[in-house]
Amino acid sequence: MKQVVNILDARERIQQLMQERNWTIYRLAKESGLSQTTISNIFKRNNEPSIPTLKRSEEHTSEL
Repeated sequence: MKQVVNILDARERIQQLMQERNWTIYRLAKESGLSQTTISNIFKRNNEPSIPTLKRSEEHTSEL
């Protein structure tokens, strides 16, 4: 059975991990291979990112 990801929880978790590491949107973009625009849109425009985008950004913030 697939696990359903709550987008708001994932967004908040990514923000929390970024704050813990003092990462900027630029740094997360660089580490995850996502564009700065994609990440900015997730946080500033409250766009709903795709599941692969969330996984990719969360994987890179959780690794360190």
